[in-house]
Amino acid sequence: MARRQHLTSEADIRLPRYEWAFDEQGHPIAIEHAERSRTYICPLCGGKMISRLGEIKQYHYAHEAETDCLPEAVARIAAARWLALRLQDCLAHHLAVYITWPCRLCDLPHSSDLLASVAEIREGHTWQGWTADLTLLDAAQQPRAVIALDLFGPGALRVYAAHAITALSVTPERLRGQPFSLPHLLTGATIYGGACSTQQRLAEQGIAADLPTLRALLTAAALREPYSAYGAVEAQGGAPHILTLGGRPLWLPPALWQRAVGGLLHTISPALQVVTQEWPQNDGSIVALYYVTVKGSNREANAVAVRRFAPGEPVQANLATVPLRVPEVAAIQIAQGFALG
Repeated sequence: MARRQHLTSEADIRLPRYEWAFDEQGHPIAIEHAERSRTYICPLCGGKMISRLGEIKQYHYAHEAETDCLPEAVARIAAARWLALRLQDCLAHHLAVYITWPCRLCDLPHSSDLLASVAEIREGHTWQGWTADLTLLDAAQQPRAVIALDLFGPGALRVYAAHAITALSVTPERLRGQPFSLPHLLTGATIYGGACSTQQRLAEQGIAADLPTLRALLTAAALREPYSAYGAVEAQGGAPHILTLGGRPLWLPPALWQRAVGGLLHTISPALQVVTQEWPQNDGSIVALYYVTVKGSNREANAVAVRRFAPGEPVQANLATVPLRVPEVAAIQIAQGFALG
């Protein structure tokens, strides 16, 4: 996970240095609920902490021995334990924890129960080389969601998105200066959603929407005669971003194309962008793929082209010269130029 350098602000100076400690059972205790006679432990170093509950100075915890524990790191570990215990309590009592996020595939808001199909919650769990503050696992020990009390690195987000794992990022600023609560922490979180309900609905209707099927169908369209295909990506039957190839509808919004195909973005002009990709085949041929976006004054049009280049044949793109006044016409004509050469 990425770690951000903490810059001390005027607000931080007014905060107690240590607001949280663990009791002897490992439960996080806010300084407001501390007792003078109890023993407390630092969440970070494990050293003994003393609750300072004087009449003059602001309530705070203090290490019994000298330490260099950062208050932000102590608050982060305490928050992770607090969240783990709170979510485990919700699991035990069969309580739903709903989250809402803007879907990056279909641009619509989605809501779901964060604890759906979750069987276990772990702190500091590592999965495929990435460690999250909290990982919510299903009965098969596969992550359903991860929570970071900081920013996610882009590499981690790509891995989680590829496996439809919901990722929540809680900024460190929310961990200081006020009591923890699920609404406070989760409502303010940046949510990178997991499963797209639009994608699931279209798949139930027989529209190709999952990554392996999309890749297979795009390749197949280029490998059968006449070894090229093209078409507009448009709304069909109330569903946006539908491309029909070989009689099969495919759901291809730009964000899903990036996941399924990827490629290099070419900005030809302010009104024209093309994403190109090449997939080498076992026989030495190459399947070239093109995603065309033409932007008009108040609308956007997309089209896709695929083409097979024989072994030894140079991969060349013919960008047809067409007027860009009508995006729908321009997009399909440009895609035709890529497909037919």
